[in-house]
Amino acid sequence: KEWQPLSFHFRHKYEQGYRYLDHCGEFMVRAELERGFVAGDAQPTGAKMDHPDNGTHLELDSNGLTMRQESPSDDGKAFLENVVGISQLASELVKPNHIYYSGLAAKLIMLFSSEAEVFAASLRFGLPYHDQLADSLGMSPHMQELTYDFSAGSYEFQVALKPVAFNSVKRDVRRNYGFRSTENQRKNVDRWNALEDSRNPPQGYALMLETDLREQNPPEGALPQQFSALQKYIEVLKGQFRLPT
Repeated sequence: KEWQPLSFHFRHKYEQGYRYLDHCGEFMVRAELERGFVAGDAQPTGAKMDHPDNGTHLELDSNGLTMRQESPSDDGKAFLENVVGISQLASELVKPNHIYYSGLAAKLIMLFSSEAEVFAASLRFGLPYHDQLADSLGMSPHMQELTYDFSAGSYEFQVALKPVAFNSVKRDVRRNYGFRSTENQRKNVDRWNALEDSRNPPQGYALMLETDLREQNPPEGALPQQFSALQKYIEVLKGQFRLPT
């Protein structure tokens, strides 16, 4: 059994990010021209944009910046590139008084063919207290969810392992050209449809491994190092939460 990447996530939290209200339009124009994002929604409460080529979504408001990428296929290289570029652009325009929180997270899944298999797999990990408690209760272990919290220096790291069921799969619909579409609008529709055609959302049952690496008061330019640390920790977890093929 192999762990497969499901999604990457990023968040910056701002103190006094109110200049977002003055520079939302400029941010969205430059995110489109410089980074290839497409505007989804522009509101006084937040900007929403998507990158059709790699499925990255971003939201920016006065509280901070969030980004996520579904079904990454390149070990997060495109995600990190977009996170670094967009976060620098947001900081340049919003000029928050302070970025007091930086979070990078990843979700991975290990697929199974049945509910019974994924429940049994969840019992393979963790400490023996589950079995001991079951004996004390006169019952049999059924499944388990594990949560761990660690810290080192300025990093805090949370890990969760749990069974999940993909009983409904949300997919975007293919898009069509509108009347009198511009060349750029048609190009973006083609990009969206190419992304949709390439998607293969998970179905059935899985163990989900959730990882979340947080840093309070991150130094400037720390994102590549933080992402590298997250990837290193993920490799360690893959070795710990391993099942035979």
